[in-house]
Amino acid sequence: MTGGGRGKGKTAFMALLAGMLTAALCCNRSGEDLPLGQRKTYDAAPSVEVAEVRWGPDGAPPGGEADVQAVFALLDAMVQMTFRQDLSELPQRVSQQDGLWVDLKAHRSFAELQAELADPGSYLRTAYLDTRGLRALSGNESSLSVRDVLRTTRKLRATLFMEASGQTCEAKLELADAPERSYYLNNPIFIKRDGVWYILRLF
Repeated sequence: MTGGGRGKGKTAFMALLAGMLTAALCCNRSGEDLPLGQRKTYDAAPSVEVAEVRWGPDGAPPGGEADVQAVFALLDAMVQMTFRQDLSELPQRVSQQDGLWVDLKAHRSFAELQAELADPGSYLRTAYLDTRGLRALSGNESSLSVRDVLRTTRKLRATLFMEASGQTCEAKLELADAPERSYYLNNPIFIKRDGVWYILRLF
């Protein structure tokens, strides 16, 4: 190969390398490859959008639209309470008969929920509001409180799965700005008692 050929080859290689580096930097700026804790965060609570409602095989029962609106209001209240770091209104939205599942495994009776909310260092308050405390509790530096997960998106999309009876609803949630990380949130469940909807499981 002549000197001119080597020079052209080197130039082409450097151009290819520069292109690869630029692509990597652009990808990092978009946040697609960053851990959730390193993503851009937002100071306002995310808006809640019901993207889809799925009913049983017989379709929506009479009054179904009102049920959807009631579930939406509870989901939005969950987001707002968590974001402003004030869970004091949570018992108002929980059935005294059923209590509350605070995650997939931990159930609290209504009285236990009230006691836990009164304790600043409780598991519920830590898991939902305090990333530093959660990391100390779990020993995992990648753990994030639910509030800090919500801070990584501007919109929370919900698909509602309504039981045919119209008495129970499960919501699948998606972080609009980080959909591939939506697994950080549990599917909340809502239940209807005597015509009133309540939160049965948190996200």
